[in-house]
Amino acid sequence: MFVDIFGKTNVGLSQRVISGGVTLSQAINTFLRRDGKNAADENINMDSHNLINVLDPANAQDAATKHYVAIRAVSKSGDTMTGDLNMGGRMVKGLPIHYPTLYSGNEAPSWSQVNSLVNEATTNYKQYIDNQDAVTKYYADNLTKKSYSGNVSILEENISRTGFWATSSAVTTDKFRAYGAFNNLNDDGSNGSWATPSKKGWLQIKCPEPVIIWRVALKARAIDGKNISECSISGSIDGKTFTALLTSSTKLLGSANEPLFFNISTTTAYQHYRLDIKASTGAGDLGVQVMQLSTLKNGINLG
Repeated sequence: MFVDIFGKTNVGLSQRVISGGVTLSQAINTFLRRDGKNAADENINMDSHNLINVLDPANAQDAATKHYVAIRAVSKSGDTMTGDLNMGGRMVKGLPIHYPTLYSGNEAPSWSQVNSLVNEATTNYKQYIDNQDAVTKYYADNLTKKSYSGNVSILEENISRTGFWATSSAVTTDKFRAYGAFNNLNDDGSNGSWATPSKKGWLQIKCPEPVIIWRVALKARAIDGKNISECSISGSIDGKTFTALLTSSTKLLGSANEPLFFNISTTTAYQHYRLDIKASTGAGDLGVQVMQLSTLKNGINLG
């Protein structure tokens, strides 16, 4: 062993013998040094123990602490970003299809959500609330509004110059023709009502063009005791095949002073509308003094 003349030993150059005959070089090559001057040749098994008080990593292959990872990594169970997330042109997938029941308004929408919102904003059934809401052309062109004025003009003949055409199953005399039910200017008996010789019958009006109706006004002839006890309303496109729109057992009393209104539920425009008297009370020559149609009108046509 080399000995300095001043009694000092150069540890780096010395080959000290440790108990059992192990040299310093052998120890260095076998054990990890605390000062970090040698490196492990194989994996280190911590046997379920932790490495504690580790510095934050500086190099790519440095071990990272739990804290270092926790404040930088995004948890799969949910986390909050403290900076921007650059997706590098890639997509975020698996977003919910529908909005949650409660949301703050800052959630990222999925393509399905965006597509749904666009469709909702332009759908034919969009419910516009505010006066300044933008509407689609389809919405404006197909907007319907109830008309409370009668659609059928005052008729001067069965085949009217207004384009309407009134027909019936039968008449008692030429003073009670079909158009009388659509003329409130004439008196009863002067084609101011329609009358049939039987206890049943039908009265029909052909419009100049197909219309959608939402209400029918009916009034029996103003003769006490001659009541219509059951009737129906039907519509037809061609005047041959009729579709039932209403069946009513509400009595139309001859003693009534004003018509009754019956709501109709249909979205089909018919050109022919027919009243069928199914049952009545009193003798023959019962009939109708008022039959009037209320229509649904289309909104603005934007061209």
